[in-house]
Amino acid sequence: MALEDGVVLAAELTGTGSVEERLDRFYRRRHDRAELVVKTSLRLLDLESAGQWAGPESARLTNEALGRLIQPY
Repeated sequence: MALEDGVVLAAELTGTGSVEERLDRFYRRRHDRAELVVKTSLRLLDLESAGQWAGPESARLTNEALGRLIQPY
């Protein structure tokens, strides 16, 4: 995700508008994707803490997140 952030940030910073506008566009472009990773990670942590790391729920969450992350945005 850091590499993606760098590519998107570079694209936005070389765009038009004020720095504030460009950073706002960067935030809007990255927010949903970053939120998906954070929420999935927290849920997986909960499952691991409950001793259910290798269960079907963790596999489902991981597969769902990876399926969304491989999509272009």
